Amino acid sequence: MIKFPNGLKDTVSFGKYRSKNWEWVIMNDPDYVNWLFDNNSHFDLDHEAKEVWRNRMLAKEAGQPDQPTEEPRLADMPDFQDPDYEDLPDESEEEGNKNGK
Repeated sequence: MIKFPNGLKDTVSFGKYRSKNWEWVIMNDPDYVNWLFDNNSHFDLDHEAKEVWRNRMLAKEAGQPDQPTEEPRLADMPDFQDPDYEDLPDESEEEGNKNGK
C-alpha cells in the first residue's frame, strides 16, 4: 500500500507522472490509477486517497471531464524572460548571410 505521510500532496516516484503529486494524478487521470490497480498487485492507496479516487471515477462516469489542475509554467506567465534565451537571427537575415550579403 502506498502511504501518504503528506496527504495527497505526496509526489509520485515512478511512471509517467513521476514528480506530480497524487492529488494531481487522481484529478487529471483517474484511469491511470485504475490501470495501476489492474496491472500492479502491490499497488494500493490509503483510505483517504482511495476515497478521492472513487469520487473522481464516479464523477467521470457521470460525464464530468477530467479536471486539469496543471500548475502554471513560468514560460506561460506574463513578463517571463528565460535567462538562457538567445535571440536568434530571423530568417531574412539568415538568407542574406547565405547569399553573401
